[in-house]
Amino acid sequence: MSTLADELLNDFEESGSEGEDEQQNGLLQESATPPAASSVNNGIRDSGSMVLDGDEEDEAASEEAVADGASQLDEVEDEEEAKAKVEKMQLGGVSDVRTVAGLMRTLEPVLEKVAHYQSLPPEKQNSFVGSVEDNPEYHLLTQANTLSTSIDNEIILVHKFIRDHYSSRFPELETLVTNPLDYARTVAIIGNGPMENIKEISQRTDNLVNSSLRSILDGPTLMVVTVEATTTRGRELPAAELKTISRACEMTLSLDRAKHVLTTYVQSRMNLFAPNLTALIGSLTAAQLLNFAGGLTGLAKTPSCNIPPLGSKNNKAQTGFATNVGVRHQGFLYHSPIISGIPPDLKKQAMRIVSAKLVLAARVDRTHTS
Repeated sequence: MSTLADELLNDFEESGSEGEDEQQNGLLQESATPPAASSVNNGIRDSGSMVLDGDEEDEAASEEAVADGASQLDEVEDEEEAKAKVEKMQLGGVSDVRTVAGLMRTLEPVLEKVAHYQSLPPEKQNSFVGSVEDNPEYHLLTQANTLSTSIDNEIILVHKFIRDHYSSRFPELETLVTNPLDYARTVAIIGNGPMENIKEISQRTDNLVNSSLRSILDGPTLMVVTVEATTTRGRELPAAELKTISRACEMTLSLDRAKHVLTTYVQSRMNLFAPNLTALIGSLTAAQLLNFAGGLTGLAKTPSCNIPPLGSKNNKAQTGFATNVGVRHQGFLYHSPIISGIPPDLKKQAMRIVSAKLVLAARVDRTHTS
């Protein structure tokens, strides 16, 4: 019984043999016709430098396709630069977190629409007429998918706000708890202390988070936080300052809940709006690719050779190490279920084949025809 890896390898070998036959036919035709003439045979156009078939494009087909992929990778680098810019901000003098973080105002109406569509009966949720992009829920799905990725940057911004304000009370905490969500929960629970009694505070649940500190931090981290709190050089915060910090912690928790709602909604509706794409690469990877490409239309127009780089990040910290080992582009597709189960020596070929197939699946889902 053949495995998925064997089927993908056979598909790749067949596509390679077809490409060789096409090149040989092209050479025979060039010897019989002038070099400037172009031929169209069996739906294949030979222009001397590019050969396209109905399933997949050549990786070196077009310089414009490579340029498009480079520009999409630049967007990932811009996100890293945005995080670096947030770290350079000085938010200690800002008295209200809502003046620097206003994404919740955009999220509230979207969450209301999501709740409305989720409350509809199943027969109304699974039926619509016309093109998928004319459906109002599809636009909500695209907006929710985009906002779910914007929430991460907003959480980083609010995290910087909390650190700048709470550093005067417990400056050592930001180096002990680096996760933004865990840091916000820890600050909401500890508050003004007393710092000498963190062990007792860690067992309480009557706080903004409605859970104990022991359930948020692991044992070693909690022990280090308890020891450092007894020797901290911080000062007690005024009531107004503590209220400002608590509001920022509450916003962080609200953003995290909103992201969970939007992510769950998007993945649950992918089977309706992109059934072929979801069946091929899974709902999570399909949602990530649609968000990065700007929807079904953008993904359908993306050359298949530009699919693997989507979502991959250049790790500048590994400069100087060998780069010819493994797969170069480890983006959304690389971490999808269909690729993660492929042996390492076949991943590159499998990604090439699946990239071509998922572009075709996106085109079918866009028109809702087969």
